[in-house]
Amino acid sequence: MAERETWIESLSALGAALLDLVRAEIKAALSDIKVFFRQVAMLLAVGGLLLLILIYIPFILLLSAIDGIHAMTDWPYWGSALLLFGLVILLMATIAAVAYFLIGRHMRSPVEVFQNRLDDHKGWWRNDVLDEPRRLDDRETSLSS
Repeated sequence: MAERETWIESLSALGAALLDLVRAEIKAALSDIKVFFRQVAMLLAVGGLLLLILIYIPFILLLSAIDGIHAMTDWPYWGSALLLFGLVILLMATIAAVAYFLIGRHMRSPVEVFQNRLDDHKGWWRNDVLDEPRRLDDRETSLSS
């Protein structure tokens, strides 16, 4: 009878450990998803800023800036407009490059993050729990399927 209680306690402890493992994996996956959506929100905010620059600011300042450039340089109006257009395009390209290097370069798709986490978990299960040697083609087979 004591042996049966020991087995029941062992199975109960194993079940609790597996439940804790599942909770930890879900928590890590939710954390990864939260980071991904935070990065997407940042990119959308930068995109909104670029849209604001593209549409709103040139319409408000365009005529006064063109007239100011024309008065200072004696260039024709089309030359002044072309200069201002080039400066706005340069400003937008700078903002887009900064956004790409700060945010976009570090983004990974949620599928890739989940696949890597699953591969790491399978490797941990094989190496630490089952004591099987890790195969070299683990990551290759999971990414190709």
